[in-house]
Amino acid sequence: MKTPPNELVDPPVSGREVNRSLVSYRNAGDPDRTVLHLSIQPEGDRPLVVKQVRIKVIKRDPPPSTGEATVLGLLTAGCGGGVDEVQAHADLDGGGQYARAVLTGGTATLPWEITDGRTLEVKLTVSTKQCDCTWVPEIIWAKDGKVHTTQWLAEGVPFRTIPSASYQRSAWELKYEGEPGFKEDTWQPVPFDERLLD
Repeated sequence: MKTPPNELVDPPVSGREVNRSLVSYRNAGDPDRTVLHLSIQPEGDRPLVVKQVRIKVIKRDPPPSTGEATVLGLLTAGCGGGVDEVQAHADLDGGGQYARAVLTGGTATLPWEITDGRTLEVKLTVSTKQCDCTWVPEIIWAKDGKVHTTQWLAEGVPFRTIPSASYQRSAWELKYEGEPGFKEDTWQPVPFDERLLD
């Protein structure tokens, strides 16, 4: 997040959740890469063809300086119709307004026709090593002979990805009420695990 290390004293949370007024794509970004799961399902009973997924780069800025940003880790306990999956990767470090999403695997490919109430899930990994990049995925799709372009926004705003190699790391783990030694939910400082960035 774009917060100097000396200002990040407490985790930016409200209760058990990230405080979205403090950490969102409006004022922070994902370190190194952003991974999205885009679920696409047609309305009605007419088939839909997903033709292409591309990345529209809205802005490329130099990364913040070492003293202007911190890599933040928040650890919480997780929980674990047919779905077809496309896996794709896009690199933001090239030039131009668009970054091509290259297919890397999955049970489907593009173009892909969605029929019979099925869902196409696109697992999209977007990465950078050079720029503070603001971007938005665009889905090119066709239905009933007409081609459309739909942007996929986060909380109504574009996504942001920032290379993290030079920044200080800070991490907290949520200890839940009832765990041994804890009478209420408590965020405890912990060492930053670099595997969080994988």
